[in-house]
Amino acid sequence: MRYLRLFLEHNEYYFSIDEEEFGKSEENPVKIEKKYVDTIRSVIKKDKWKISCFSDGSAYDAKTGTLESEDEDSYDYIEIRGGGRYDVFTIYMSSDEWFYVLKDIKMNRHPVSNVLIRNYNLFYKCDQFEGLLKLLSDYGVIKK
Repeated sequence: MRYLRLFLEHNEYYFSIDEEEFGKSEENPVKIEKKYVDTIRSVIKKDKWKISCFSDGSAYDAKTGTLESEDEDSYDYIEIRGGGRYDVFTIYMSSDEWFYVLKDIKMNRHPVSNVLIRNYNLFYKCDQFEGLLKLLSDYGVIKK
């Protein structure tokens, strides 16, 4: 029992990866099922975040519940946007049920030159859907 507790305390739901490993996620992508979107939609903080799903040019807006193509039951990727265009999560799923997340971080624009002061990406690999929910919870996107 002592070893089981050690394992459970050490278990990680998600971890940081580099851009190269994130790029490998595109080698075996699979469509993200609508049930995952519906779960996120049910716990997302709707006052600050908006979720959209994209597949072959169509978009499902989970905030309004509209779908361009009613027969869509899975999507190529999910995008969650915060209060401004500078807070974006882009989510992909691989064939081995890992979720890969690109956290796009852009800070304010310079008032004179209109150049972004800071722009960088964070990459995460989430262990199945529970790991994705944990990551989104830690960033305050969904309710705990």
